[in-house]
Order: sequence, then structure tokens, then C-alpha cells
Amino acid sequence: MKKVLSLGLSLMIIVSVFSTGIKLSADAETDYYDEDGIYYKLNDDDETAVLIGCDPEEVIDDLNISSTLENGYIITSIGDMAFQGRRDIKNVYINDQIEYIGDYAFESCSKLKSVEISGGVKNIGVGAFSSCGSLNSVVLDKDVSSIDNGAFFMDKSLRAFNFPKNLKSVGEYAFAFSGLSTVVMNNKITAIPDRTFYNCELLQRVVLPKNLESIGNYAFTTCRNLDIDELPSTLDKIGVSAFEGCALSEIHFNGSEIGSCAFSDNREEIETVTFSDNLKKVGSLLFAGSDVDTLELPDNISYENGAFAGVYVETCKLLESNDKYILDDGVIFTKDKKTLVYYPIKEYLTPQEKKESTPDEDDFDKLYDDEQGEFVYKIPNGVEEISPYAFTRMGNVTEVVMPDSLKKIGAHAFERARSLRKITIPDGVKEIKEYTYADLGSATELNLGSVEKIDNYAFAGFNYDITDVKLPASLKTFNPSAFFRANFKFKADGNFKAAGGALYTADSKTLLYYPPTDKETVKLPDGLETIASLAFSSNYVTKEIYIPDSLKKLEDQAVEYESSYNLGSDSISFREGVCLIGNASESVKEYADNHNIGVFTAKPSQNIETVTLEGNETAQFKINGAEQNDIVYTSGDSKIASVSEDGTITGLSKGKTFVTAASGTTYFKCEVTVKSESGVEYKGFDESKYLEVTPEDIQDKIQMFKEDGCELFK
Repeated sequence: MKKVLSLGLSLMIIVSVFSTGIKLSADAETDYYDEDGIYYKLNDDDETAVLIGCDPEEVIDDLNISSTLENGYIITSIGDMAFQGRRDIKNVYINDQIEYIGDYAFESCSKLKSVEISGGVKNIGVGAFSSCGSLNSVVLDKDVSSIDNGAFFMDKSLRAFNFPKNLKSVGEYAFAFSGLSTVVMNNKITAIPDRTFYNCELLQRVVLPKNLESIGNYAFTTCRNLDIDELPSTLDKIGVSAFEGCALSEIHFNGSEIGSCAFSDNREEIETVTFSDNLKKVGSLLFAGSDVDTLELPDNISYENGAFAGVYVETCKLLESNDKYILDDGVIFTKDKKTLVYYPIKEYLTPQEKKESTPDEDDFDKLYDDEQGEFVYKIPNGVEEISPYAFTRMGNVTEVVMPDSLKKIGAHAFERARSLRKITIPDGVKEIKEYTYADLGSATELNLGSVEKIDNYAFAGFNYDITDVKLPASLKTFNPSAFFRANFKFKADGNFKAAGGALYTADSKTLLYYPPTDKETVKLPDGLETIASLAFSSNYVTKEIYIPDSLKKLEDQAVEYESSYNLGSDSISFREGVCLIGNASESVKEYADNHNIGVFTAKPSQNIETVTLEGNETAQFKINGAEQNDIVYTSGDSKIASVSEDGTITGLSKGKTFVTAASGTTYFKCEVTVKSESGVEYKGFDESKYLEVTPEDIQDKIQMFKEDGCELFK
């Protein structure tokens, strides 16, 4: 059946993008053509047509899209969402003349198995064939020049894809989460965008273009079975986490830039890694969590960002052209040996493994201290500085003995060195920088020497075996986050005072840190005026904090804690149920209100926990120890029982529900049982408050959208 539809001004285009397809209507300016249940938008000026959808009642098995309609109009493109969500189409054939396949044109066509595109099509739009779970065959004509973002996203049955001869660009996420195992790319592709093959877990083989210049961020992340035979010599840039979680066996890179974590968490041992003199810029943690047999390190980059931290290395080498660094027992130092630059992580033998090992296992003898029964690394005398990230993620070594000559320890130097048990800071070190000892797991002894300053998150997450820590009299200042989520109980002299493991300023007026406790209730001392930022960050149990009358101020995040190491309002996570009890000042009340913290004058309790009512009968729900106007009441089911602002519960209809009273995140629940009907009908929303909307109102809105340039109504 063929017919042209041209309707009056009062009609609009109605597009349904769900699984039923498209329902056709029209506007006054455009003709719409129906040919065998397929709908087209006609352009009379050049006698062309755009395929925009199909009759939702029409069952389509094989969709063969020709280039010319029976009225002589030429089909130039398939419109956006034209067949989105169709569950009947199994095969698609697209013939000559059609140049463009629109965005999401075939998205979520769950039974679509094959797509064959003949000459003419140049561009495949955003998500055009995405989420087609049965799609297993795609044949593209050589003239296809671009594949847009997410075009084949989540196509789990697609196993192989050959790039057409003239394809020049591929969009982000183009094949992400697909079932691809083999990809052959052409030599016209110079860039692989971000996340192009992200999480293609079955991908094993990729033939990269000979002229490839860049690989984007996360391009092959978690392609768990992927090994690349050879990186092209033209490749200059590898993005952040580009090959994270892959299975590479060798890496030889001649380019100038590598992003952070580019080869981290590799699933197989990497036999050899080499770089050229071209390398100028590298991110952090390039190989973190990976095993490398031989790592040839460049000398023309900075190691201060932890580029090679966290990688397990059997053998380290320096380029022959190197003139900045030296190797000493596998550890990298500056030429003058005053700075320890990088300590390669090795999986050293246990004492039992040592006995069973061959005689040439001499690395063990250098590290194992028979008297201590531990693995110990002694930094040579004369070293004055440890570079940032030098020992990050170090495993098995239980102590790093530092020389008296040491003056500086870089940021992150021992972060996540979870085998480290004993830490002794030499007197020459005056500052512990950010994250230096963050996230340790086994430390039992900490001696801070003559440290004067401790920076943000220096000991964050230091929450395992160590408890008592004495702050030296030399300590003058520390960042509020320095001991974030640490497990310390402090002793102190000089500029600070400790009591019960808690840490105060010397005048006892400011609480700086409250230690972990298994008690839900704590009482703060009289005379306290301020609770500092993150003071309770290590305390997960305490719910009720009794405050003295003297308390005047709570600094930001004083009694709540964060969900991550990154300070900022977006990462704040409040402790459920934390509240302040006492005669709170106005400033304390204001802080509590702004931070959703309950405030009570005495230990809070509820006057009733259960109540049974008849219809229209009432009961009073109160929270003892609270000011009534500070409590927010809500009913779990307003049809059964309502509750007023002052806590008056009224039975309405037979059933059970809960009424909740809340101050901040401190909640109290009362179970309410209503035994009989109240005779009062629950009417829900008051319909009289809503305006009647007429067809004329709708037309006025449509005209407004048209004037504003809304694409839907063009």
C-alpha cells in the first residue's frame, strides 16, 4: 500500500521510540509517504526521502531497504531511532544511494542477526546498532568513512569486525562491552578514541594500523585476553589505562607520552618492556599490579609521579645512554647517590622457600635479617632523599632502615606498602608529606623522630595493628586529615595534649582527634570549645556524643566522616544516627542543622514504640530530650494513619504502618495498628488544584517549541 499523507495545521508528529516502532502523523509543511508499511519523510525540492520508521503492526523478518521509492524519490538516509527496539527484524540489507544511518536507528533490535551495507553509506550514527544482543555478522561496504560513538556498543554476539578500506574515524565506545574476539583495522585509522573497545572481555587479537598515532584513554581496558603483537612505530601517545587489565606479553614503545595506569594489572607476566629516548611524559602507576620480567627504564623522564610504582620486577635495566641514574642491587639512585629514586618490587622468598632454593638466590640474603626473622632493606648511608612513590605498593619487605643522613621523604613514598611493620623516621626528616604512609596494613611500631609537620592524609587508613603513638615534642602542626581513619591512640608532649588516646591542643580547648572505640556513647570534657575538622574520622561506632556547655564551634566535618580520601562536599558521607547531646549553643545548633545531625538536651528516647487505635482515634508520639519543633514526623502509609507536625497520630483505615520521628539522621519508629475504619475517605491529591489542559493549550505549546527551534517539531 502506498499513500501520501498531508494533514492540517492542527495535527502534530507523534513519535513513539519504544519497541512498538513509530506511529505516523504529519505537519503542514512536509509530506509523509507510506510504502508497504515503511514510513518516509519526503522532500519535494530534490525528490529525496528519509526513512523514519514503520507500521508498529507490521511484522518484519528481513528488512531490505532499497535506494528508490516507487514514486521515484531517492532514499538518502535512515532517520534517528527509525527501528529502535523492534523485536522482529532478523536481517538488514541496505542498498546503494543511502548515505547515512541515523542515531539509534536499530538500537535494541534484540533478534537482529546480520547487517549488510552496500555502497553509498558513508556514516553510521551514534548507537545505530547498539544493544543488538543477537547481532553476529556485520558486512560494511568499503566506502563507509565513519562509525560514530557507541555504534556497536553492547553487541554481545558479535565476534569479528573488519574495518572497511576507507574508514577514517571511529567514535568513543564504538565497540565497548561487545563480544568481539578479533578486530582487523585498516591503515587509514590514525587514532583510537577513548573507550573504543572498553571491556571487550573476549577480545584476543587486534591488528593495529601501521600509521596509528594515538590510543585513547581506556581504549582497551579490561580486555582480559588481549595481547598485542607489536605497537606501531608511528604510535606517539598511549592514554590513561589504555591497556589496563589486558594480557600483554611484550611492550616496546617508541612514542613520547604514556598516561597513568596504561599497562596496570596485566593478567600475564610481561617478558620485556623497553622505551626509546623519545619518551618525554609519563603518568603514574604505569604497571601497577603487573609482573615484568625485564624492565628497561628511561632516564629522560621524572620519577616523582610514581610512574613505575607498584610493579613487580625481576630485572631492572637502564638505557645505555643514561647519564642521570645508577643501579645498586637493583635499586635506582641518582648518579650522586643522594636520592633513592625507585625501589623495584620483587616477590622475595620466605624463609622456608630460601632453604629450598638454589644457591644463586642471593637476593634473599641481602634482604633477610636472620636475627629479626624479617625482610629488611637498608638504605645506604649518604642518601638524603627518598623520591615520591619510591616504595609505593612494596610487598614482603617488613622494614626499610633509613640512614641518619636522610632529610626528606617524598609524598606517597610508602603508600600501600602493606607488608611494612616497623617505621622509624630519622631525626633529620622534619616533614611527613601527603600520603607518605597512607593505607598501610601491618605496621606495629611507629617512631616519628623529630618531625615538625605532618601533611594531609600522611597516615590515612593506617588502621591495622599499631595503636599507641607518641607525638614528639618537636611537632608543631599537622593537617586535619593527617590521621584520617587511622587507628591511633595518642600520647603527646609539647604543643599537644593527649588524654585517653584522644588528642587536644595544649590548652585542651580544641579536640583534634578522637580514637576508635567500641562504645556508642562518648562524653567530651568540660572546657572544650572546638571540635576540629575530621576529629571523629576514625570513629565508626559512636552514635551519641555528649558535649559540654563550653562547646562553641564545630569545624567542617567535625563529627561526620567522608567516603573517600578526597576532601570536598561531593564525597561526604554522614554517619547514620550520630547526634549531639547537651546544652548546645546557637552556633553548634546551626552547624548540626546544616549537616543533618540530631541535637538533644538529654539522652533521647521515645514515649511509645507501639500503639493500637480505632478509626479517628489519636495518640501523641514524642521524643524525650528533644525540642518538639526540631523533630520531623512522617507516616509510612498515610491511608492507614496520618501524623501531624506536633506528633499527633490519627487512625484512618484498618491496617498496620510505622510513624517515624527524626532529628538529623537519628530515627525513632512507632508501630501503628488501626483496628477499624475512620469513616474519613482518603482522597489523595486534591484535583481541584490542577488546571484543565485543553487541545488548544497543547497547540500553543507546540507553536512555542517550533518558534524556539525544537528539533522534534520541525
